Amino acid sequence: MALAELAAEPTSAVHVGDTPETDVAGGAALGLDTVLVASDSQPADATYVISSPEALRSPPWE
Repeated sequence: MALAELAAEPTSAVHVGDTPETDVAGGAALGLDTVLVASDSQPADATYVISSPEALRSPPWE
């Protein structure tokens, strides 16, 4: 896993994606906070939901 190569803990990383079923679920399964890039009001259990990738420039996301 990439985090192990960087000697990083899951608490210091997030998984970013645009699909709740794979990106959010996959990141959460690894113990990561998740950021869903949603262009509409998709229901998701993501830690954070943002409307565009540009919003990643201003963490923490709400």
